[in-house]
Parts: sequence; structure tokens; C-alpha cells
Amino acid sequence: MDEKKKEVWIRLFKIIMELERHFILTSPLFEGETMKRVYIASPYSKGDQAINVRRQIDCANELMDLNFVPYAPLMSHFQHLVHPRSIEDWYKFDNEWVMTCHYLLRLSGESKGADDEVKLAKELGIPVFHSILELVSWDNVANGGN
Repeated sequence: MDEKKKEVWIRLFKIIMELERHFILTSPLFEGETMKRVYIASPYSKGDQAINVRRQIDCANELMDLNFVPYAPLMSHFQHLVHPRSIEDWYKFDNEWVMTCHYLLRLSGESKGADDEVKLAKELGIPVFHSILELVSWDNVANGGN
């Protein structure tokens, strides 16, 4: 496929993703929703995987205490132990979840996968935060202090 056709397909795909995301976030299924979905992006394979998973679980728990609905993709670590999948599969599945979230929280640490998730979120207009405090502060302002 030549570069011009490829660019057109990529633009079309992004438009379709944005329409799909808009439909999900404005669907009557979520009408009256007060809890915001937060995708947690963080390192997995760099450093100790168990510590990285624990860090994301702790973050998810803190977000739950603050009345958010976190998605912690590193929970798939346990599924992967029983049913291994390729890294490409995990990236594909994780990106689907990114598209459905209101916010993305990027925890510190080197990670190509997390950096790609941030890039996707920004392309879709999903606010990206680097701390829970930053996310909560922004959410309070955006929702009139609710």
C-alpha cells in the first residue's frame, strides 16, 4: 500500500475510533453516570514485574477509594501466567480499554507500551495525568467541585 493510501486509512481509522469512543461515553447506558473510568498506564517489563503489578493495584485501590473506576491492565499479568499471549495481543486489548476511559493516569517509569497508550489517549482527546492528585484536582474543577 502506498503512503498516501496508508495515511488516508489511518485518518479514517482515527475518525472511526473517535466516533466509537463518543458513542460509548454518551450512550444512554452511562446516563447519569458519576464515576469516571481511569486507565492506569505504567511500566510492566522494566524492573521487577511483581512490584510493577503491585504498584498498579495499589493505585487502582486508591482511585476506587476516591470514587473512580480504574482499569489496571497489569492485572492481566495473572492471566498471562496461565494463558500466555503475545505482547502485540496485550497492546491491542489494552488500547481498546484506553478508548473507553474518561482519563488516563500515567505512572512514572520507562515504558514504551505506556508511552504509546499516552499517545493514543492524547490523539483521542482523553486527558492524561501524571499523579492522582493532578487527576482529582482537574476532575473537581471540570465537574464543578462534585
